[in-house]
Amino acid sequence: MRTLFLLMGLCLSLAGHGQHQLIDSLKKEALRLPDDTNKVNVLNQLCDEIMSLSEYYPALDYGKKALSLSLQLEFIPGQETANRLMGRIQKKLGNYPESMKCFLNNLKMAETRGDKKAMAGAYNNIGTVYLEQKQEEQALQYMNKALALFKEIDDKKWIHNTYTNIGNIYTDLGRLDEAMTNYQTALRIRQALKDQKGISASYNNIGLVYQQQGDYNKAIENMQLALELAMAAKYKGGMANAYYNIAMSKLAKHQLKEVKPLIEKSMALCQEMNNPDGIKECYFGLAAADSAQGNFQQALANYKQYIVYKDSLVNEENTKKIMQQQLQYEFDKKELELKMAQARKEEAAKRNRILLFSGIGVLFLFIGFAFYHSRQQQMAQRKLELEQTKRTISRDLHDEIGSTLSSISMQAELAHRKMARHENVSDLVDTISTASKDMLTQMSDIVWSLNADHENIEQLSIRLLNFCATVLPHHQIEFSCELDEATKRVTLNTEQLKEVYLICKEAITNSMKYAACTNILLTFKSDARFLTVQIADNGKGFEEGQLSNVMGGRGIQHMKSRAAKLKAQLEMQSTPGQGAKVRFELPLT
Repeated sequence: MRTLFLLMGLCLSLAGHGQHQLIDSLKKEALRLPDDTNKVNVLNQLCDEIMSLSEYYPALDYGKKALSLSLQLEFIPGQETANRLMGRIQKKLGNYPESMKCFLNNLKMAETRGDKKAMAGAYNNIGTVYLEQKQEEQALQYMNKALALFKEIDDKKWIHNTYTNIGNIYTDLGRLDEAMTNYQTALRIRQALKDQKGISASYNNIGLVYQQQGDYNKAIENMQLALELAMAAKYKGGMANAYYNIAMSKLAKHQLKEVKPLIEKSMALCQEMNNPDGIKECYFGLAAADSAQGNFQQALANYKQYIVYKDSLVNEENTKKIMQQQLQYEFDKKELELKMAQARKEEAAKRNRILLFSGIGVLFLFIGFAFYHSRQQQMAQRKLELEQTKRTISRDLHDEIGSTLSSISMQAELAHRKMARHENVSDLVDTISTASKDMLTQMSDIVWSLNADHENIEQLSIRLLNFCATVLPHHQIEFSCELDEATKRVTLNTEQLKEVYLICKEAITNSMKYAACTNILLTFKSDARFLTVQIADNGKGFEEGQLSNVMGGRGIQHMKSRAAKLKAQLEMQSTPGQGAKVRFELPLT
């Protein structure tokens, strides 16, 4: 069996050499061709070939060129291919909102043409983005749509890919029997198609199920087979996954000497491919390995790196953007349906007018005028309803932003349960995991503000300092608070506490993001009539007229709106080279 893999490796090495020759030839062809549809096809082929070598940034550049030229030429097939390829690349790079945008564009074009294969592919790709964001229910919904269409058109390649993705979803949900059934179905199809990369991925997935079931010997057996197949096919992604998964199974068996070298091999491949999700998992594995070996300081350092990468991939901003794009897609689809319905009505009305004109004469003029007047009223009413729908969607989108915080907490809990299920590690790893959950609980500040009626300013300042301690050290920013004894005892009601806290938090966040500062100072002062709050940084400062544009214009509008609710006076001051200040006075009487 080993000899067979060596022969396969030699053949695929020759094939790899041929692929580089093909890429060089395509580059020359792209330079030679005029800006026409043939050039679009060559640019898309370059994007696909280079992506298959895991060189994602150069591939993305060719995809953007193909899309730009396709838009210029109004060449729909070129636009569809470019969006699909760039969506896959952006997902590999961890840029999930951009990936979702590309795949939703694909879905719109496919639905317009009624192309079932393209629609199924778009459903599948959208499902994978939701899966990466740990939104399993939405992912499963789209995957089932994709599978039904692929079966209808009998596309075996995409049938096995979709079975694999559904298996991944069930694995994340902990429904391991269903995951194994889907992985084994995908394996049988891939074996029939002689898809070496796919077979490697299937063995790796089956090994992961055994790993979660605690059968580490079977897990390693399947993962080792996956590794050999991936190496023979020069499949870097499969090699990285297999190295990591074998390492984690060996860690569970306490074969500690073999763990870190395997993870380091996986890390090197993930860095070579610019795969942030893989790098994140490798840091997690290194933390667990170091902890098991008693290297607690290094374990903590690696775990911090894991948190940094995790937060960059799965965060509130990404989830918000994906929600916006999904809502925009649904809105555009509804708007298109309204336009098509109106077009059909207008066509029917046109036929009716012709019949009436030929049959009645003068009476037709009277009826036509009355009908025209009625149509104008209907169109005005429809326009009004459309505007109301837009406002409702915008409001609902804003309301749901807060719900993503609980989603992040649930995902962190799922990660903790998976760690407990996968690895039998020392108590310190559990302690680190608990600490990470404690960090996430600080995100409940808004809940605190709603439940913290008549707390005093000292308690509010402690909450703000806890927030600063969570986010500012990562940016090498020091922070402090000035608060005199009289001001400490000032109490606020629920609404005042919430709005003051959120204004301060927004100002601190703006300084962290845009001011390039090293120190932030919070100051609270009070007298008989007013509470004065000031947030000052020592950053680069800005021109007065540029402050709203540079320091997050929307956030500043939110601060002003919150201050207005409290009937507070809010002002912002900044001078280039002298930092920025946000100051507001809250009436106490």
